[in-house]
Amino acid sequence: MKDRKMQKIVIVGGGSSGWMTAAYLSRALPGLQIILVESSDIPTIGVGEATITTISGFLSFLDMKEKDWMPACNGSYKYGIRFNDWFEVGEHYWHPFETLPYLNSQRHVGQYWYLKYLNQKPRDRNSLYSDCFLGVTLNRENRILKTADGPEFAHTYPLVDGGRQMQLRVPYAYHFDAGLFGDYLKKRFRGPDAVEQIVDDVTAVNLSENGAIESLDTKGGLRIEGDLYVDCTGFRSALLDKALKEPFDSYSDTLFVDRAIAMRVPYEDPEKELRPYTTTTAKSSGWIWNIPVTERIGTGYVYCSSFASPDEAERDLRAHLGEKRVENLESRNFDIGRVGKHRNTWVKNCVAIGLSSGFLEPIESTSLHFVYAGAAKLAEALADGYYNAGSRAAYNSFITRMMEEARDFIAAHYALTKREDTPFWEEVKYHTRIPESLADYLDKARRALPNGPTNQVIFQESSWVCVLVGMNFLPNTAAYANINQQEAAQQFRFMQQMQSLQTSLKESSVSHYEYLKTTGAAG
Repeated sequence: MKDRKMQKIVIVGGGSSGWMTAAYLSRALPGLQIILVESSDIPTIGVGEATITTISGFLSFLDMKEKDWMPACNGSYKYGIRFNDWFEVGEHYWHPFETLPYLNSQRHVGQYWYLKYLNQKPRDRNSLYSDCFLGVTLNRENRILKTADGPEFAHTYPLVDGGRQMQLRVPYAYHFDAGLFGDYLKKRFRGPDAVEQIVDDVTAVNLSENGAIESLDTKGGLRIEGDLYVDCTGFRSALLDKALKEPFDSYSDTLFVDRAIAMRVPYEDPEKELRPYTTTTAKSSGWIWNIPVTERIGTGYVYCSSFASPDEAERDLRAHLGEKRVENLESRNFDIGRVGKHRNTWVKNCVAIGLSSGFLEPIESTSLHFVYAGAAKLAEALADGYYNAGSRAAYNSFITRMMEEARDFIAAHYALTKREDTPFWEEVKYHTRIPESLADYLDKARRALPNGPTNQVIFQESSWVCVLVGMNFLPNTAAYANINQQEAAQQFRFMQQMQSLQTSLKESSVSHYEYLKTTGAAG
């Protein structure tokens, strides 16, 4: 296709994916006409209620303030994820959002924590999270930090070492109702100066002789034409998959779960249950999530249909939650779609964003990040008003790299398990296909904990360290034999200061529940 000046972008599909994309493109490309076509009766998946810290970039770009959007979306705060029973039953570990700091060294403090760990009697892998991170203390106490203006993406705390002052940054993300989030964006960005909404059903995708999309026909009799079409139709992938027949690369031999059952559970004791973190608990055929938003707990069971039927999964979920507590609650059991991605997500004049482009299970809350990253990268590609083969190639390379990195990171949560107590975990332990890229990463991690600089685009070294340590995938000791002892002593002092700072956090932090109830952004 020749270079062509963009005038109109047509987005098919609403929900959080469609409206996030529409809102971002309307702000990033103000000279273009943005049309969003959505059906009035297609339900959203409605379980993507947790995010990672990159959501702050989306919110900042759209000038969305917590005090405005959080009350409308049942928003609460998230400082990380707790993983129960993943390495073996009875153990847990954390994935906080902070970055491991560097103190006048080419090694982050986690490297020196490992040196300390090797000398511990008895050794305790969980000491990583208290020695090197602040957010885990907040999680354990169900508390959040607040400033005079209220939380806004991160908090910084001064720490002095050897006369040098540094700022410890404690970033956070959010829990919220993804359906309400899409509705909020619709109300805010729908209009003549932003996004034109058409409520109708697309009944036909008309292709030109060269295979590109020429127009869309709707049930209401409209024929809609655009320069670029964005597929936000979810698992249906009505444009990229159904119309353009783009091949799909499956990850199902690496990530086994393929179904989910979801429930909305009322609080019994919100002061204790409104936690500022996501909880995932490994079960016999998958794992159960717990995501506390302000008015309820979003929970459910992601499982592998080869090892549990929908009825068996529901029984396991209800038993985990407490039969009496949930006996009158409805559940929703659904296929979570093919696990993997379309080989290319920008084909001819069609770009798929969100579930229509591909899907990775939700254990690390990546779904809304993929939407934001896809929309932002598309806006970057269209910044001069043109697109061509080079634009598509660069975009496709970025999306593939991002999703493969996320696939590898998620696979590490499973493949490094010690468990083989159920048929599912036995299959995971012995038959997970390890992609070559993950095998190379693990080979390096056996020599030393991951250490920057890194060229990863989504999960950086600190995240990897947390999961590898949690899953007991620890490096050989040889690389730590020659560490400078004076430098190590400085790092050990830092860890002691971290312990003192965590103690003081109890005075400078507040109850998550009380903050949201009385003085916080959620009102």
